[in-house]
Amino acid sequence: QDEQHNTTQQAPGAQPESELAQTRRQLGSHQEQAKRDADAQHKAEAEAAAALKREATSAKEHAAADAAAAKAAQKKKAHDLKHQAAVEAAAAKEAAREKKERQHQADVDAAAAMKNKLPSQVAVLAPTTSSSESQTISSMRKTIAGRLQASKQTAPHYRVHIDAELDNLLTTRKQINDANTDTKVSVNDFIIKACASALIRVPAVNVQFNGEQITHFSDADISVAVAIKDGLITPIIVGANNKGLESISNEMRDLSTRAKLNRLKPEEFQGGSFCISNLGMYGIKQFDAIINPPQGAILAVGTGEQRAVVRNGALAVATVMSLTLSSDHRVIDGAVAAEFMSVLKGFLEQPATMLV
Repeated sequence: QDEQHNTTQQAPGAQPESELAQTRRQLGSHQEQAKRDADAQHKAEAEAAAALKREATSAKEHAAADAAAAKAAQKKKAHDLKHQAAVEAAAAKEAAREKKERQHQADVDAAAAMKNKLPSQVAVLAPTTSSSESQTISSMRKTIAGRLQASKQTAPHYRVHIDAELDNLLTTRKQINDANTDTKVSVNDFIIKACASALIRVPAVNVQFNGEQITHFSDADISVAVAIKDGLITPIIVGANNKGLESISNEMRDLSTRAKLNRLKPEEFQGGSFCISNLGMYGIKQFDAIINPPQGAILAVGTGEQRAVVRNGALAVATVMSLTLSSDHRVIDGAVAAEFMSVLKGFLEQPATMLV
C-alpha cells in the first residue's frame, strides 16, 4: 500500500496521472523485475551445469589415469615374469650342462681306473679275430622278407587260439593206413582236409584281400608252408574240399618233393585262399604265424602231445593239439574267426564228419 501510495503521489504543480498510465507503469516495473529474476535463475543454472561438467571431466580424467596406471603395472608384471622365466631356464640349462660335464668326467675317470687296475679284462674287449662272411640274400629270401614285412605293416593281425583232442583222429588214421599199405596218411593231411571242410562251412574266412577288393572262393585252395633250403614255399592243394585224404596225401607228398628240388610251377605255389603252417614235427607247442598276403588268414599248428584233461568232472589223459588262427581284421571279424576255429575243432575231434 505504501508503494502504491508512493507511486500515486505527485510532485507539487504536476498534472495528476491517469489511472491507465499508472497501471502501465506498474506493469512495466513488474516485467523488468521478472526478467531480472529469470536472468538470475538462468545464470545460477548455467553455473551449476558448468560445475557439474567440470566435476564429470575431472572424474573421467581420473578414471583414464587409473586405467593407464593399471595397464602399465600389468605390463611391467608380465615383463618381470618373462624375465624371471628366462633367468630360471638359463640356470636350468647351465645346471644340466654342468651335470653332463661332471658325468663325462666321471666316465673318463672310471675308464682310466679300469685301464690301470684291470688290464687283463680290458684285453678281453679287443675286437674278435674269428672269421665272418657277408652274403647277399637270395631272390627268394628277398621276396619272402618283402611280403611278410608288408603283411605285418599293412594287415592288422589278431589271433584266436583253441585246443583240439586228436585221439579219435589218430585212431581213424591208423585204421586207414592199416587198410591201405600203399598210402600213409599223415596228421597234416587230416588238418588240410579239416581246414578245407571248415572253410566251406564258414566261407567268410575263405578269402583274399588286395587292399581294395575282397575275393571270395567257392572251393578251398589250401597253401601249406614247406621249408626249403633258401627259406620256405607254399605249394597249394587246389580244391581240397573236393578231395579225399588219400588224394590229398599223395598230392602233398609230390608237391613237397618238387618244392625242395625247386621244380614247382608258379601256379602251384602262387595264390591260395588259406594257409597252414605246421611246426608240430619240431615239438613246438604253440606259435603265431604271419598272414601270407593276399590271403586273409593263416593257421599255426603245434605238436600233438598228451595232456591232462577233465571229462565229466574227472581227470583223464588225451592227445591235444594247440591251434592258432591269425586273421586280417580288415576282412575277417573276431566272431567269424571264432566260428571257424570251433568248426575246425569239431572236424578234428570227430574226423568221420568231414569224410562224408
